Amino acid sequence: MFLNCAKLTDIHVEEGGKYFASKDGVVYEVEGDNPYAILLYCPSAKTGDLIIPKEVRKVEAAAFYQTNLHTISFEEYASDDTGHYGKPLLELGGG
Repeated sequence: MFLNCAKLTDIHVEEGGKYFASKDGVVYEVEGDNPYAILLYCPSAKTGDLIIPKEVRKVEAAAFYQTNLHTISFEEYASDDTGHYGKPLLELGGG
């Protein structure tokens, strides 16, 4: 997608987009009412720490290709009154 953009640190998508969204400079694919369903791309020059939103169900295989992030972690799920913790990440990379 942006493989030759070595100095790209953030990507911003206009809010309310039908197909794509962004958060903290990272691009996501929208599915239905979930704006962060698929983590598509993290810019290669992005640095620091990234917390992946709990709404993410899939991370694309090359989403973090050549990034300079220090840490990548997942947002914590809050349990509901039944003790369930929301929907889990379904796919990490893969084809």
